[in-house]
Amino acid sequence: MTYPSLLTAIYVNYDRLLHAWESEREKAKSIGVLAFLPDDYGTAPGFEECRYSYWPISQVTVYLQSSGLTDEGYRDLLDVFEYGEQFLVMIVEPLDEGRRKAVHIHKITRLGVN
Repeated sequence: MTYPSLLTAIYVNYDRLLHAWESEREKAKSIGVLAFLPDDYGTAPGFEECRYSYWPISQVTVYLQSSGLTDEGYRDLLDVFEYGEQFLVMIVEPLDEGRRKAVHIHKITRLGVN
């Protein structure tokens, strides 16, 4: 899967992932993200074959800093947060044939249609 197709699949699987995120947050007793790494989704033919793990915010911060990235900005996603309606995902996207990586952190909420 590619980053765009994975992000689309996350929205399609909103209910299931919201439940998984809430369950993991309760176990960890800490807010965090569902982390999708390139090795866990890059070769998956579809979303059902993707793997992800729950990372507390502290683990996300360590990952970003060890990758030479700043953790500035993503914590703003927590300022106004509706538990039971939203969850966080982190998708690490390989760039330049895998040598560099882009980190995308999204606040996922149910899409409404007017």
